[in-house]
Amino acid sequence: MSTAPSTEAQNQFGRVIDDAQRAPVTITRKGRPIAVIVSAADYARLEEAADALLAIRAREAEQEGTIGTAASAALLKRLGGDAPT
Repeated sequence: MSTAPSTEAQNQFGRVIDDAQRAPVTITRKGRPIAVIVSAADYARLEEAADALLAIRAREAEQEGTIGTAASAALLKRLGGDAPT
């Protein structure tokens, strides 16, 4: 992952976006990370992974009795997962 100061990211935005197509780019301000630029494909994969994790947690919660079957099924349907059997 590459790093760019915020002023460089502003002045060379096109290059930073091109770099982000290959690997995430951390943007820093005063030496501290403030943002990360990722490609649209990487972002989509992150969203899919987050949705999958939520589906797993919903199934676990239902198995533990934390939430009811209807609430779990509704959550899984909203996330695009399978309802528990």
